[in-house]
Order: sequence, then C-alpha cells, then structure tokens
Amino acid sequence: TDLTELLLRPQMKKKTKNEEPLPVFQDEVSEDVSPQEEQSEETGDPHALPEIEFNEVEGSERKVRGGTFPPPLDIFGPRQQFDSTETNETVKEQADAIIATLNDFGVQAEMMDVVIGPTVIQFQIQLAPGIKVSKVAGLSNDLAVALAVPSLRIEAPIPGKTYVGIEIPNPKRRGISIRTILESQIFQDNEYDLPLPMGVRVDSRPLVVGLEDLPHLLVAGTTGSGKSVFVTSCITGLCSYRSPEELRLILIDPKRVELSIYENLPHVLAKPVVSPKKAIQALAWAVREMEHRYEIFARARVRNLKSYNQCVLPKAQLPHIVIVVDELADLMFTAQKEVEDYICRLAQMARATGIHLILATQRPSVNVITGLIKANVPARVAFTLPSQTDSRTIIDVSGAERLLGKGDMLFVSSRYPRPLRVQSPFIDDSKSLEIIAYLRNVFGDPEYVDIEDQGTEAPAGGDTSFADDPLLEEAVDIVLDTGIASASRLQRQLRVGFTRAARLIDTMEQMGIVGPPEGSKPREILVDDERARDIFRSATGGEE
Repeated sequence: TDLTELLLRPQMKKKTKNEEPLPVFQDEVSEDVSPQEEQSEETGDPHALPEIEFNEVEGSERKVRGGTFPPPLDIFGPRQQFDSTETNETVKEQADAIIATLNDFGVQAEMMDVVIGPTVIQFQIQLAPGIKVSKVAGLSNDLAVALAVPSLRIEAPIPGKTYVGIEIPNPKRRGISIRTILESQIFQDNEYDLPLPMGVRVDSRPLVVGLEDLPHLLVAGTTGSGKSVFVTSCITGLCSYRSPEELRLILIDPKRVELSIYENLPHVLAKPVVSPKKAIQALAWAVREMEHRYEIFARARVRNLKSYNQCVLPKAQLPHIVIVVDELADLMFTAQKEVEDYICRLAQMARATGIHLILATQRPSVNVITGLIKANVPARVAFTLPSQTDSRTIIDVSGAERLLGKGDMLFVSSRYPRPLRVQSPFIDDSKSLEIIAYLRNVFGDPEYVDIEDQGTEAPAGGDTSFADDPLLEEAVDIVLDTGIASASRLQRQLRVGFTRAARLIDTMEQMGIVGPPEGSKPREILVDDERARDIFRSATGGEE
C-alpha cells in the first residue's frame, strides 16, 4: 500500500470561496502526470504516472466535510472561561509602582492601559515627548525590583500602537486547553489549508496561522518549556481539521517517546521513525516525492498543489505532507551533512508541492541550527532558553531567556517580524490517545508507505536498468497474470513504494515486455508468457 492508494477514498475538503480550476486543456497534458491510484482496468492508463482527470465544471466547489469529521469539541476536554478584563488592587498598585520608578529615573510616562492575559500582565505606557524607548529598556532590572517579580519583558513599541509594553508574570496564571483555540471564531472561520493552533496572545486573542504560509516552522526550547506539548498540539490540530486524504504525516522521533503514541493515527505515512539511518531515508523519500510532484505539475501546467487540486477530479487530488522532527540535534550530531542537505532542499523547494517541515530541538546552537537551515526556515518559535545567545540563535533577538516556561513562547515569521508573545495550548496524553482512537474509528488503521526500500539514493531519475531488482520476476508474473501493467497494482501486491513500482514498469518496457504509455489507453503487453520468461532469463543472466 502506498500514498496513492489513499486517494481512492472520497475527499472531504473544506469549502473555500471562489475556487475555480485553472484553464488547463486536456489535449495539452501529458498522459502520465499523477502518482495516483490505478485507474479502471477498462480505460485507465496503467503506467506509473496515470493520466490526469480534469474537472471540467467551471467554478465547481470541493466537497464539504461532513459526517462525524471533524471530531466534536467535547473530545478535547471541558470548555474554559477566561475574563481578561478583571482588575484588582494589586494590579493598580503595580501600575503606580511602574510610573513612580520611571519618574525616579527621569522618565516621564503615563499609564494608558493594563491587559491581563492568561500568562502575563501587560502594562501599556506612553512616554513623554523626547524620551527614548531604549531608556525604558535599560531599566528592566530596576522595574523588576520595584514590582517584586523575578523577571519582566519590555516590548517597545507594541505593534500597532504608540505605547511601550511592560510584561510581568500573572500571579494567577491559567493554562490554555487546545479546545480554547479550536472552538474560537478565529479558528472556525479560518481559510488556511493547514491551520496551526499556536495559542493565545497577551490580550487573550487566539493566534492561528497557516503552515502553508510559513511554510516551515523551527521550534526550540529547554526541557519543561512546553516545546513537545506544542508540537503535539500542532499535530492534533492539523489532524482534527484535515482528513487523511488531505494530510499525511511523517514523524521522526529520535527520543522514541514523544511521538510514539501516533503510531496508529490514520494520517501517518509510516510508523514514527526513531533511528538516524531511517530518518535520513525518510527525508530522502520526501525529496523524491517533491521532485515527482514537480514533474506532475509541469505536465499539468500548474504551479503548486492548490492549483493542481483545483484542476483535477477529487479522486486524483494529492494530500499535503507534513514532516515533524522532534529532536533535530540528535540527527545533526549523527549525520549532519545528509540531514542538512535534505532539510535545506525541502525547505527551499517543497512549499509549492505541499510538503512542509516542523523542526524541534532542545539545543538551538549554531551546530544544530546552521546558517543554511535558519535562512530557509523564517518562521520560528522560541520557548524558554538558557541564555541570550540561544535566544538570538533562534529568533535573532534576546528575550526567550526571560520567558516563564510551561508554554510561554515567542513567535516570529515573515508576517510577525517582531517577536509575538503567545501562551501555547496544552493537551495531555490521555486526550491525545482518545482523539487518535476517535480518528482511527472514523478513518480506519493507517496505510503505511514504504519509505525505506530505496535507501538514501539520489532522488533524480535516470536511464539505469533495474533488471537486478529482486522483485522484478514477481512483478512480471503479476503483469502477465492480470494482463494489466500498472504501477499501482504492483504497489498493492508487492507492498513497495511508488517510485520502485514505477521503475519496475519502466524496466519491463526496457525489456520489451510491455509497450510505452498511449494516452488514456492501458499499456500493451507485447509478448506471451513463454516469450516474457525467455526475455526475463536473458536479462537476469539466465536464472529464472
């Protein structure tokens, strides 16, 4: 079973507005353009790249998800109620102490507003004319002493305002459940393909971003900072919003414990990868899949996955693929060159093909987050880090060393160039297992793809003969017995990856057993059983 077989299921896409297929003409499209499931035995092209079936209805909309998916919100835990407007005498005293301390150091300012969030309280002040913002930043330690808090953070200026923000820990800190984000109007109304429930801002507004816009995410944080819980929340949010026909996951977990619970999640392409060798094979598979999709797009005359899926019928649509690496440092220390090469290749080129990366690490050193990786992953999340140097490594500025842990984080991206403080959502393992069981009940067991059968060979194809493939004889028998030369059939019966099955078909063409693809017609089988076996014995050195 391979990725392409999963497309036999009905698509359950979120309806989007004004979606129209691109003006692609069927007679201009090559016959072998999509790594999809085998077409019908009567009319389908059994070549490795079947013909695209175009949607000829102008402006037709994708099918709306229905039934029992997405899951009911109750499965994510009880509803939480937050009141970010509450004030008390302590907050008023702290506001007065801030103004008094600033005045003591010759900084004239006026308290404009106080925002009480789940993690921090933000005091918004307006400086008198002629007062430099940098002067307030230099008083952070003095303000912390005056307020009797272990640390504080100064945001200057607050985005969209002329105020300076002074953030101190909320003594009545409250956790944020993932349900708080998923049931918010912002999440319900989002039109992202891959929405990530990032968390709640300082002012208690939920933050939801589209992974396809980022298009990759780098996450760093020490033990206990909330990094792994954040990654879990991202996986849960994505899989609760997109079906396995729309989204597939590759999970790489060198620590062996963080992502193991997702082994039976219907969205995964393979069991969580735990060894560095297999992790490199998984990344190599992703590069091959990326290049293969670009070949499809070129033949279909489209630029990206969204345009391609709008052009073709639902059964031919391709899913997004998200690769999650829970501990990048272990991979980099084991095989830095290969890992860096594959990650950079994907980060540079995979966006248009719908393949995205979420990379997490406890050690944001320059040996782990190299210049090449950092340059190609502009969206980053910093949880609590031990030093200013580590903070600058991940988000280019200091500040992460002053965070409070347990999900308190700073987020930067092309849309948010200045660090945005967010409290990430929490989901415990018992709820995660319950959600996985629910999704498994809806979609069935995961259908794995063989991402290891070709090792770490270069993804680019060539004219090399694969007559020495140990499965070639069995593949020839399948073609002769069924009368159909189909890569998808070989995938199912041999349980190999798509690329290997396609090469077996190509090898049979080179050997003269099957003919070339002929548009929508199936490949012709050129010889009878006896002649095919003679050809096979000759090609393999006389052994059958």
